[in-house]
Amino acid sequence: MSKSSGSLYPRVFVKDTDGTTTICEDYSSNTAEIESCSLGSTGTYTIQAQGGYSGTDTGDYYLFLQRINNPGSFTAISFGQTLFGSITTPAEMDTYTFGATNGDKVLVRASKSTGSLNLGIRVYSPDGSTKLCENSSSYTAEITSCPLTSTGTFTVMVSDGYEGTNTGDYYLYLQRLNNPGSPGSIAFGQTLSGSITTPAELDTYTFAATAGDKVLVRMSKSAGSLYPEIRIFNPAGTTELCSEYSSNTAEIANCPLTVTGTYTILAGDGYLGTYTGDYYLYLQRLNNPGSPTAITFGQTLPGSITMPAEMDTYTFAASAGDKVLARMGKTTGNLGSQIRIYGTDGTTKLCESYSSTTTAEIATCPLYNTGTYTILVFDGYPGTNTGDYDLHLQRLNNPGNAVPISFGQTIPSSITMPAEMDAYVFTANAGDKAYVSISRTSGSLNPGLRIYTPDGSKLCDSSGYDSADIGNCPINTTGAYTILVYDGYNNPYTGDYLLRYGNQVTLTSIASQDGWVLETSETSGKGGKVDAKAKTFQLGDDALNRQYRAILSFDTSQLPTSSNIIIQSATLRIKASGKPAGLDPFKSLKPLRLDIRYNYFGIRNTLEAGDFQASYSARKVGTFVKKSDGWYAANLNAAGISNIYKYGVTQFRLYFSKDDNNNLKADYQKFFSGNNPTNKPALVITYTLP
Repeated sequence: MSKSSGSLYPRVFVKDTDGTTTICEDYSSNTAEIESCSLGSTGTYTIQAQGGYSGTDTGDYYLFLQRINNPGSFTAISFGQTLFGSITTPAEMDTYTFGATNGDKVLVRASKSTGSLNLGIRVYSPDGSTKLCENSSSYTAEITSCPLTSTGTFTVMVSDGYEGTNTGDYYLYLQRLNNPGSPGSIAFGQTLSGSITTPAELDTYTFAATAGDKVLVRMSKSAGSLYPEIRIFNPAGTTELCSEYSSNTAEIANCPLTVTGTYTILAGDGYLGTYTGDYYLYLQRLNNPGSPTAITFGQTLPGSITMPAEMDTYTFAASAGDKVLARMGKTTGNLGSQIRIYGTDGTTKLCESYSSTTTAEIATCPLYNTGTYTILVFDGYPGTNTGDYDLHLQRLNNPGNAVPISFGQTIPSSITMPAEMDAYVFTANAGDKAYVSISRTSGSLNPGLRIYTPDGSKLCDSSGYDSADIGNCPINTTGAYTILVYDGYNNPYTGDYLLRYGNQVTLTSIASQDGWVLETSETSGKGGKVDAKAKTFQLGDDALNRQYRAILSFDTSQLPTSSNIIIQSATLRIKASGKPAGLDPFKSLKPLRLDIRYNYFGIRNTLEAGDFQASYSARKVGTFVKKSDGWYAANLNAAGISNIYKYGVTQFRLYFSKDDNNNLKADYQKFFSGNNPTNKPALVITYTLP
């Protein structure tokens, strides 16, 4: 009995067939309810409704009657079904029935769709004697697992569970957890699409598994207002093993299964239980994944995430003590690259990396057991994006598909796929210094280099726009070392390159022997004023259109074992000091060239005016280009390399190709000289021993 207006305090009595004996009664300020009144004889019973406070209060009310053991005007509901209903008046209780078996466990869920209803749900035994389970909520009331202890027809009652006076529309869902009705079957490694079309609805999926399995379940919204929620129930339906909820993608990352049998997944709206939308559901077994793709060390494979929630699975065999690198590069789409590596038994997520831009990399992942490991590749945020990608795997301590490279060798090759990393191996002795350089020859590659020790630890690295160098990398242990070549900008760039490997020495210029020489007049072609003491030297022209040239000296006798070494490459590097005076000579007088002199220009190794025009051993042996680190570098050609003097000094003469621009203004650029404490001119020589 529920009050609908007035000051009435509802009070309700049930009188026996004699019309005088009160069998049951209840009283309340809003709704009085006799929940279960046992009737002892057959006949006509009387219900008496009245004001229950002082007997003087008045008002309107609604009165509801139902038989619990054999209800009237009920609606049948089956497992896996969602039905629409309405509470249109106070006191009303909608009645549903379902058949079940002793030992069944059922889930009942009711969600408000309109109105002021505060939902209440109850489950009664077949004989009506026992209210087995109940729950109430302002939006979604759920009885998560109600154990049924007899076989027969059970009753569900839906009402306003707050004051009993509110009304509204709702949806009711029923499911048996131990043997669900109308389930969808899902296999390991499969992604299925689904829709939650009504409030309260829970989509049901089943899968078979073995005791000891570890599973991952992932649900991503693709449309609508749905807040994805997933739950896993054991085969008996008695235990909700794992659950997760999110605004976009819900993921049960690792759910351990303890018995062999058929498990149940429920997918629905996890926020209010009233939202709807489309989704995708993914299932995988982590200890023995379904539908994996095998990947080997040194291999790069293309793949695609075509649906929300999807996770592509790869497996590889490895040994205890291995260290692996995994790298995922997006090629198309809006994918947020993410990769994970799981242990051989699936219980442990060993390593993980995510990138919102293009490339996710697990730089080094130590493996502790011998066996088969699992990699999962997917969209990391929000889990709903799709796109194409490449996946690369490498073992750092004993790389796969590695190319041997020896001292002094130059190897041309290509990065043809994003995420690809080319591997090279070389042997070295403790105490050596390793030098590796790479230069792009075509394409958009931003070269990156890494050197790893024999045990797979990263030793040195470098990257650049069009080239990269690792110089004087200390070798502390004798063994086989690994070089990895890749795109260092973490974008899907590819291209051809040249890789060079050899020993390296860096010499700085001799301060007392370098400096600038100024031409005596615009067209004399002879040196006049010199400066060997300044911390800078300039190259270009002065206000009288006279050319500046510079002389740099290096003690190349410091090269080891002199005549036995084989010089593979030599690079002269200079660093600009400040901005140009006047016009930039790199634009108006370019290019900047250099001559080489075997031993020294002129008649002595100190700076002289005659060095301006003195004879050379080889002319135009290199051209300077600006590097990404701000230095200018000139790689010596074969003529330049052959004239490096291994027993004494080697000198270089630097000058712009155009001697002046005839504007009667000083146009020059200053560079740091050997007299400066830092940024001294440097000659970088790569060599090998026979």
